[in-house]
Amino acid sequence: MESRIDAGKLLFLGVCALFFFIPVSIVPLSITEGLTVLLWLVSGKFIKTVRFLKNWKLVLPLVAMVILPWAGLLYTSSVSAGWKFAERTDYWLFAFIAAYVISSGYKTEYFLKSYIAGVSLTSVMFLLQLAGIVPRHDQYSAGFFGTWAHIKLSLLITFSIVLLSFYFSRASREKDRLLCAALMLVQFAALVLMLSDSGQLAFILLTPVIAYNLPRKKSLKKALAGSVLIIAVMFLSPVMQSRLKEAVHETDVYGKGQIVTPLGIRYYMWEGAVRIFREHPVIGAGTGGYEDLMNKSRPSPDIPDVVHPHNTLLFMASSYGVIGVLVLIWLWAVPLKAGWQGRHSLAGFAILVYMAVLTVGSITDTQIMSHQTGVLFAMLYGVAIAGRETGPAAPLRAAA
Repeated sequence: MESRIDAGKLLFLGVCALFFFIPVSIVPLSITEGLTVLLWLVSGKFIKTVRFLKNWKLVLPLVAMVILPWAGLLYTSSVSAGWKFAERTDYWLFAFIAAYVISSGYKTEYFLKSYIAGVSLTSVMFLLQLAGIVPRHDQYSAGFFGTWAHIKLSLLITFSIVLLSFYFSRASREKDRLLCAALMLVQFAALVLMLSDSGQLAFILLTPVIAYNLPRKKSLKKALAGSVLIIAVMFLSPVMQSRLKEAVHETDVYGKGQIVTPLGIRYYMWEGAVRIFREHPVIGAGTGGYEDLMNKSRPSPDIPDVVHPHNTLLFMASSYGVIGVLVLIWLWAVPLKAGWQGRHSLAGFAILVYMAVLTVGSITDTQIMSHQTGVLFAMLYGVAIAGRETGPAAPLRAAA
């Protein structure tokens, strides 16, 4: 009996650690993932998650996301290219692990507080790196991440800031409100200094939610005014101003035939995905088929190899056709419905906010195939299928 209790607690701690490491570093995240899945299997807890399969309307999209990449290897033009995507189907196991832990009586707020702690640590590290106090690899590195971190990290920071606004709005003690405000300011400073667009765009779209949560007396007028003020402060950042100018310039030169710019390559990848979908509308080009077809038909040797279309919808459409698009819509609908039904609770609010962040991020990257954002999506999906929590969340407390 004790071993079962210990295994359940260890799984809970494992999920907390996953939420913490997602915004911190890929290496401890991967190690924790392996240990958590191993514990889930060896302890036999995976058997108890079978009950979630009974509600097929909720779990069928997850099952489809596991089956499609492997089935897509049967008709792809490049099995080697598709294999790396098929291997990532293990992400969806964490939906069942999180659902089991939630159904065992542990609250989502423990996970979200762990996540906020991880984002805060990385934000502080990034600011110290910008100040020259902590060394960094290059201009794209941030905290404990590698050189590819800014797009994902900006999305993860945005999610954390909106969560903190929820805690801020419900804090009764001034020191708790000050703690939330301090963490929001640190994370906001990191966000506006990052060389990214996706997270900042998601933040801009969610500023009305943040601005609505901040005043004690809430009103839509205050939220609108606050939203405008926050966005204005954002664009005081020279990095934000530079990124906006670059986006406008790169869009202009792409129309004139210059493809090899950060945004131009994305336009090129998106147009290629649409073309492949039109050529293979029912089942797509298979897993890895997009990469193979795009790199075989490059109009110029100067264009670098591409792996996926950097857009979640176009990835599913080009890889799996209409079937993939329908699965994706269903995959989005389940957490959105659960989040909306529990929107006044912390769990429901978190799910809704993350789906908004994920949707914006999915415009410029294939977020469901990205390690951090994909695993986080799976675990929040698990919160959704476990059933919404409607009780009040414990405040984010400062030290007494």
